Amino acid sequence: MNEPARTQWQIRCAFNGYCKRALKNEAANAHRDTKRQQLREVTFSDLSPQEENQLYTHDLYFADDEAEKAFCVAGKEISAKLLAEAMHSLPEEKRKAVLLYYFFDMSDVEIAEPEHNRLYVFVGKESLASVGCRSKKNVYKAQFYSAEEIMELFDAVEGDPLEICVKLAAYYGLRRSEVLGLKWDAINLEQKTISIKHKVIEETVDGRSVAVGEDVLKTKSSFRTLPLLPSVEKLLLAEKEKQEMYRKLFKRSYCRDYLDYICLDQAGKLMRPNYVTEHFSWLLEKNGLKKIRFHDLRHSCASLLLASGIAMKQIQIWLGHSTFSTTADIYSHLDFHAQIESGLVMDGMFDRTPVDEPTGLEEDE
Repeated sequence: MNEPARTQWQIRCAFNGYCKRALKNEAANAHRDTKRQQLREVTFSDLSPQEENQLYTHDLYFADDEAEKAFCVAGKEISAKLLAEAMHSLPEEKRKAVLLYYFFDMSDVEIAEPEHNRLYVFVGKESLASVGCRSKKNVYKAQFYSAEEIMELFDAVEGDPLEICVKLAAYYGLRRSEVLGLKWDAINLEQKTISIKHKVIEETVDGRSVAVGEDVLKTKSSFRTLPLLPSVEKLLLAEKEKQEMYRKLFKRSYCRDYLDYICLDQAGKLMRPNYVTEHFSWLLEKNGLKKIRFHDLRHSCASLLLASGIAMKQIQIWLGHSTFSTTADIYSHLDFHAQIESGLVMDGMFDRTPVDEPTGLEEDE
């Protein structure tokens, strides 16, 4: 990575981490912490290249709580106090995805939709040159698995602790937090439905990473009820028997705090989201499979549905996207059926090949 690109990446990572840290850990004490009166500005140029790989790990970067960090972006100082005031002015249910552009000059600051529980902040076009932030055009290009590759993955994950997580994510295109948040009461065997209404995230408690469940999903559209597929029903029933077997095997050692959850380890504990990510990567490498992220199973599900002729609107509902444009922006380039139709229309539009008209003199066969 060249120096300008590295600087841009550092800026974005640092600012993302700062906002997340300030909103999540600092805001609650913003008005009663006396240390906040001694603000110290940390400029982006102070970031050392060695910190580049640690910037997303906000707990490492902000381990020093001696003084509050404040960033200057587009001539505006963004501090934890300012973020706290912004957050506390919103309803409680909206505080985790606070939209900062209500509290900054709209001509200077532009906010992207939060993704993967991170709050992405971008500086407006007028300030890009001076600040050096990345534009929204630099986005991650998702990897996709074909149907054959999915089948190979299913074979590789057979009997693995991650088996049910991988298969649920592939069948339904669920987010990682949604997979881990599935409970047995979300499965209706009579009506043959599965409801997405809970999630599991990872938080740091007393210096330890722990899995935490909550009923707040990414958007209202994330709450959805989907058909219970026969293959998934069979998978779930087998998982139920497996958990009962582990419960009898480990007896008192088996954790009974999460009996209502579907995705548990052998000891009955919730799986940490980061464990899912790390173990999934290890699983692919071990079996020589194409490297993708766990979240790319969601993209693979959408691409396979699209390739099978499923309408984009139906895919939006299946994935739980809040708007049609979100689905279209991500997957429209994969809609090859639509491209073929467009190509046929254009091919015929300028075709000058003469068409023979009937003369009425043709001989009967």
